[in-house]
Amino acid sequence: RYLRQIYNSSAKRVLLVAGRQVEKSTLLGNRILTHCTVNPFFRTLYVSPSHTQTKTFSRDRISEPILNSPVLRRMTTGTLLSNVLEKQFSNHSKITLRFAFLNADRCRGIPADEVCIDEFQDVLLESVPVIEECASHSKHKLFVYSGTPKSLDGPLEYYWTRLSTQNEWAVPCRAHGTPNNKSSWHWNILDEENIGPEGLVCDHCRAPIDSDDPDAQWTALNPNVVASTVFEIYRIPQIMVPWINWNDVLHKQRVYGRSQFKNEVLGRSYDVGVRPLTRQDLIDNCNSELSMRHYRKVKKYNVPIFMGVVGATTPVTPKD
Repeated sequence: RYLRQIYNSSAKRVLLVAGRQVEKSTLLGNRILTHCTVNPFFRTLYVSPSHTQTKTFSRDRISEPILNSPVLRRMTTGTLLSNVLEKQFSNHSKITLRFAFLNADRCRGIPADEVCIDEFQDVLLESVPVIEECASHSKHKLFVYSGTPKSLDGPLEYYWTRLSTQNEWAVPCRAHGTPNNKSSWHWNILDEENIGPEGLVCDHCRAPIDSDDPDAQWTALNPNVVASTVFEIYRIPQIMVPWINWNDVLHKQRVYGRSQFKNEVLGRSYDVGVRPLTRQDLIDNCNSELSMRHYRKVKKYNVPIFMGVVGATTPVTPKD
């Protein structure tokens, strides 16, 4: 049920931030096939970081559904182009598949109505504008990306924090408030605090909750962004999908490293301890009362304003 809103989204820009094996690549493949078979002369460009990933997607998410679907098979003939990197349909629509790791040179000059980037966390941010330019002449201009986050300095975290509606799956706990008053319930944004010994639990009272609760819904944590310039981003952790084996979740929590568990299972960006400084470290050590503008002196502290990095693990004061 949580996939319906994503499939039905009318947003021009959609990004899935997800754990592993939660159907994000399947969604991309289904969306590509639907648009190309329903819309004549529609062109889609699919990009992943490596040739192997593109080849796998072409085989498993495009060729196999065509082979197994009588409807899709009727859209192809033996005379139409059909290989790993290009697929044509009888309505003159076309899928082009490429890969871009260190640069986007292989994607230049390919016209597209829809651009899909998979494993987005491994694509350089500098390559994204080059890839998006493939749709500059289209009247549709659709962009759909997906990936599993890594560090806090990665591309997924960049889009999530700066250019995103930050849609999260909110699950209610009715142990709080009154039965028929949804606003009085406690709503859980699923994370590690919701992992109980036998299933999902409320992060407030530890009562059992259900990710498939009929009142569970997507909610935008950053709803006031300009819709035309940002991505409609959905986070899908493994703990919300209906087929997950809960013993597997507990095993991964015990065995995986912190970064692997946060990334692969919870779909969260995470920085390991060996990283000396992160963007969040700089934010935490900022003082809103101080400004570098015009090299002003602040009377309260009577010191010149400058920027530097000090060897401290806790927020510093101007005196320091």
